[in-house]
Amino acid sequence: MKRLEITVPRNNRDAVDEVVNEFCEDVTYSEVKKEDGKYVKFQMIVEPDDIDELIEKVRHIKEVKSGDLTVEIIEEEAKIEKGKKMKNVSSQLSTQEMYSKALTFSQFDISSWVLIMLSAGIAVFGMMMENVMVVVGAMVIAPLIGPFIASSFGFVIGDRRIIKNSFMNAVFGVAIAILIAFIIPKPGFEEPNALMEMVANPTLIIVPLSIFVGSASALTFVSGNKEQLAGVAVAIALVPPAAVSGISLSIGAISMFLNSLIVILTNMAALILAGSITFKFVGVSPSTYYRKKVSQEKMKQAIMISAVSILLISVFVGYLTFQNIQSTNLRSDIDQVVDSSFSDNILSRDVEISGQQIHIEIMAFNPEVDVEALEDQLEARTGREVSVELIALKAETR
Repeated sequence: MKRLEITVPRNNRDAVDEVVNEFCEDVTYSEVKKEDGKYVKFQMIVEPDDIDELIEKVRHIKEVKSGDLTVEIIEEEAKIEKGKKMKNVSSQLSTQEMYSKALTFSQFDISSWVLIMLSAGIAVFGMMMENVMVVVGAMVIAPLIGPFIASSFGFVIGDRRIIKNSFMNAVFGVAIAILIAFIIPKPGFEEPNALMEMVANPTLIIVPLSIFVGSASALTFVSGNKEQLAGVAVAIALVPPAAVSGISLSIGAISMFLNSLIVILTNMAALILAGSITFKFVGVSPSTYYRKKVSQEKMKQAIMISAVSILLISVFVGYLTFQNIQSTNLRSDIDQVVDSSFSDNILSRDVEISGQQIHIEIMAFNPEVDVEALEDQLEARTGREVSVELIALKAETR
């Protein structure tokens, strides 16, 4: 249940009263004074499913001039009446409430930009320290999920202003996070660590994961639950890959920079695609014929662009996954042959795979291995040209 407060000039009371009584019986009135005259405030409890229709009808009353109508929607936790059964409280927002919320999400103020910069900085230090908890904290405080959800909502209701503002702020927000991660000093930090490799690891599983999270973000928006929205912010992970992008670019790890960009683009496309479809599925729709026409056009564009983007990313990520599996299997074959030849005498090994060539550097105690025979065995096993460099260390026994 929601409580509505509708304020109109006193001379429009009868017209509004006629509309209001179509939707609810328990309506109270009170007179209020404003600088430009006397007004009447209607207060009523309305079913969530009726809110949008009621507001539309009130907005289209010809007697009410533009600027004279004020509608306030207030969450009703519970309504208890003696002798009557207590009604359930709906958690879903009306389209009008979602519209107001989307307008808020589509616009960033100074504090929002500062929060993005701070979260990016926190994520950078968390990455450098390999501290997962610090990185999670950075994910929660960054207001980057909201604009993507608002953008999806804008596509569904056909609102160009929301689409433009939210999408631009979302993209600029991610870009600023990357920039901050790039310019933050990193004394002594020269190589990517394990946490960075984990974040910037584009595998096929991130595609369905991002779609599921995109759908969850839309449902969270519809319910108006801020705590759930924080959980979605952690799941979709926009700040960590942005931080990895900036760090890897600053230390010259171009391959990791590109991988992290793939993760970011996948998450962005999935948020818009899954969010738009989910909003449509739960019944969000435009309020006017014009917006319905714009909505159909924008929805087609959004779904087409997002779907093609995800498809292309999936193909590329699938190729990378296949390459990683091949590389893992190849290294496993090499390790098996080397281990069987040297037993437990190996101190270290370094395997470099470049195209069809493999170079292996082995340091071992008292090796009794024919290097040429080992190379032939490895070439037969891997089907590639293999060179082995053996560093022999002699262990004296006393």
